[in-house]
Amino acid sequence: MSTSACSSPTLPVEILDLIVKEVEHVDFKGLPSLRLVCKAINELAGPIVFHTLTISMTKSTMTRIQSHLPTLAGSGSDNPSVNARWTKELHISNLIPVTPITRPNPHRLPSDFLNEEEEEVIRNVQSTCLAPAIQSLNNVESVYFGISAKEPHSDVFQSLAQLSNLQELHLTLSGRLYVDEQLPIDIFPSNLRILEVDCMATHPSVLAVVGAWVGKSPTLEELRLGPVTWGCWPTASVWPQRRPRYPPAKIDRIFKDTLNQASPFAPTLRKLIVTYLGLIFRSTSVPYLRNLTHLSILGDHEGLPSFWEALSQAGVRLRHLTSSSSPGLAALNYLTTYNGLEELHLIGGIGDITPDIPRKCFHEVLPYHQKSLRHLSFESLPFELWSITEEYLEGVLKCTSLRTLALLILINPRTGSNSVDLSILLIRIAEHLPNLETLRLQPERHQPRRSRGLHIFPSPKNAADSFLKSICEIDLDGVAFTKEPGFLVEVVWQLILGKSVLGFDSSRRRFKPIAVEPVESDSDTEEENE
Repeated sequence: MSTSACSSPTLPVEILDLIVKEVEHVDFKGLPSLRLVCKAINELAGPIVFHTLTISMTKSTMTRIQSHLPTLAGSGSDNPSVNARWTKELHISNLIPVTPITRPNPHRLPSDFLNEEEEEVIRNVQSTCLAPAIQSLNNVESVYFGISAKEPHSDVFQSLAQLSNLQELHLTLSGRLYVDEQLPIDIFPSNLRILEVDCMATHPSVLAVVGAWVGKSPTLEELRLGPVTWGCWPTASVWPQRRPRYPPAKIDRIFKDTLNQASPFAPTLRKLIVTYLGLIFRSTSVPYLRNLTHLSILGDHEGLPSFWEALSQAGVRLRHLTSSSSPGLAALNYLTTYNGLEELHLIGGIGDITPDIPRKCFHEVLPYHQKSLRHLSFESLPFELWSITEEYLEGVLKCTSLRTLALLILINPRTGSNSVDLSILLIRIAEHLPNLETLRLQPERHQPRRSRGLHIFPSPKNAADSFLKSICEIDLDGVAFTKEPGFLVEVVWQLILGKSVLGFDSSRRRFKPIAVEPVESDSDTEEENE
């Protein structure tokens, strides 16, 4: 049906908007056809359909690249394409090298999936149409750019620098790109709000590039450094011969130029996420971080005790803290200098932990933020020290505003007992945490350090079934709740068993399984839009 067939819809725009959102949720692939119903629906569905554009030079996208890229390049202000009107997010990856590369080793580039003739065709389209196509997308606000060596990244950056509405830049760099090459940062506008640099190793030239970008971005609010997904590449103990080896880099190198400039500056950075391994945190970087409210530190780093002390002296009041490093006494002491923390996530503690660390966390840190904490999680930490007990539960129950809670539970395979009685855990949480939406439990079997003779332990599958059964057998019929449990219980196992979700059955007064699904992945599948 032509869009002119129903140029004046009889339904109000608000109703049409609800229809479009419902189709987006139920059948996203039906939105392009829905655009053809009428002009009003086209105006509502178009920004959703064409919100994201992916330019990827691979064999599977060859036909679309040949037809679509010249169309984008030929559009102008007088005749803008649909992408020029509505695209807000641009993804660029797998560009063809400027000159052919012969690689006898087994590590293949994306262009290796094309034969020589196909590669040359795409290279010609890329050289003539890629830059003007990018420049035509003047409404783009965020760009994700995967850069490899010998690609035409300079031309791409020249084009990206002309996008006046660009506010977010996410870069994925090859590990060897910055040893000999630099990016044309000076040509970029200074209105970036979010900068993400994903690189396998903290080569000094990488931090120099990031520092230069930070220095010319007075409105920068969010900075992400390191691999996009934590754990996406092996640690030294697993793959020592392949891990890039550079001396530890100092994070204050990023902020040095800004802090040393003659004119005064007003720090605007509010969110810092670091997933590099082996950085050195120094107190000299704290003046740039005075307005920081969100801090995520994943990996093992040096200098953190003095860094936490400097944050305390500068009066930095974090509302969100995620850490996979051992939360030493310096970090916990910092958290007891103020109130107002809303999210605390301790994940996979690296480093030495003594029993006084979790004790201080549950007994001293949590009470300081009991009125403000909304999300609290302890995951993949040493179970012997961090598993929830009745003693530690008292500190958790003081945080009455919690909406999500993740706890560790240690199981003794010989006796079948847990670090805390499950009936006590569920009943007390239901009584004291009225706003809780999700309770995430991560059980783990205690394994003896030395086994002598024949020891038979339940298999992971049997242990999981037994744990779920013990939750479902808890009878809450005699418990007088002021408010019935409205939270879901998610049981997640560390290995390969996935996740089980249980909900409260008010008629039976018990929890029952409502879903069993694989553990969620951190990587999102993105669809290409033309």
